[in-house]
Amino acid sequence: MFSSVGHDRLDKAKATFSAGQKAVSLGFFSQETAKHIDYVNSIAQPLSRILDRLQDPNQIQLDLMVDAGLANVAQFVSDYTAFHGGDRLESPAVKRKYNSDMYPFIEGADRGETPWTYERDEVPGRWYAVMKKLDDFCKNVRKDCMFIADGFRPFVLSGNEKLARPTNVHVCGTATPRLLSNIRKMTVLDSSYSAGYSNWFYCPDYRTGEYFWCPPSIKAAGVYTYNDAYGHIWSAPAGMTRGVVSGAADVAFNPYRDEAGEIYKQAWNYAVSYPLEGVVLEGQKTMQLQQTALDRVNVRRLMLYLERMVVDVARRFLYEGNTAYNRQRFVDQITPIFDDAVQGDGVLRYAIRCDDELNDDQAVDNHEMRCVIGVVPVKTMEWIVCNFVVGSQSADVHELVQR
Repeated sequence: MFSSVGHDRLDKAKATFSAGQKAVSLGFFSQETAKHIDYVNSIAQPLSRILDRLQDPNQIQLDLMVDAGLANVAQFVSDYTAFHGGDRLESPAVKRKYNSDMYPFIEGADRGETPWTYERDEVPGRWYAVMKKLDDFCKNVRKDCMFIADGFRPFVLSGNEKLARPTNVHVCGTATPRLLSNIRKMTVLDSSYSAGYSNWFYCPDYRTGEYFWCPPSIKAAGVYTYNDAYGHIWSAPAGMTRGVVSGAADVAFNPYRDEAGEIYKQAWNYAVSYPLEGVVLEGQKTMQLQQTALDRVNVRRLMLYLERMVVDVARRFLYEGNTAYNRQRFVDQITPIFDDAVQGDGVLRYAIRCDDELNDDQAVDNHEMRCVIGVVPVKTMEWIVCNFVVGSQSADVHELVQR
């Protein structure tokens, strides 16, 4: 699933949709037509039709679903109708009903309040609705791919300009006050199948030569692709080895360490512009709020890879005899998959069980072969702590490091 935003003038943006056998593209370009985007007719309904075509993993393989600015486009189109009976979201009463019905998790929405604001002083419901739809597709429909989401643009940019910062850097450093005060309110997805990037990148439009603020998911998808080509799918798509963002001249904000920690705690990743290395993606959290191994991108993608490979092997055993011999053949064929992941620093250790006790008479009578696979993934180093100890001239350095 690909989506791209060519210009910041979203009020004049238009939509085109096309579908092929192996890929689906969704693009918004201002020169294609003069028709304004209608949220329901141009985004919500066509997106549903596209996702319906992509439901079957046996027909089309997907690794990543990329927001590419679509959720922000949906939020800011000027001509739209609501899901509820086609009511226009103009009157405060209709807005309150819309917010209350669709987003009860937002504190105060059920009382008709607007819990947080931006330029238009309304809840960004359509931004969330698009993200939720794509996340749900990956998590509950396909179950074999990840969604890369964009942060809410008005938190870091005002039009084509960065938001003004206080002159006192100790107040909020270089990150925008709006982002730091509202980052928790952007954490609306609780899912290990999604990863969000909060920073936006200032990049050249190679068709026109003009610069525009590129949605972060587009560049993040490029980093993921590079990571898979030169590393492993279970490697972390971040840092100076595999996380350098090409073609980015600037970032919307450049967080200090404490600010980056606050953003990371809310399950959002970010980027830092270094003087020599350039713009680098930092962080590899999924949007899962519970602290488990699956709250990291490398572990989620490792599991998606292992599951896909095991499924490919399992297909070849369908309709074979459910005997101890065939079950051992199955184990023998999937074992190299896990051995390869161990050699590539993806899996620390694993165990496969497919014995007679697990496949008892009831399982065999149900025409089932049961297998349990335990995996301990390799954790990444996201913080490196080095302590320096200075000794006297006569000190034994080996004793110093043992203290």
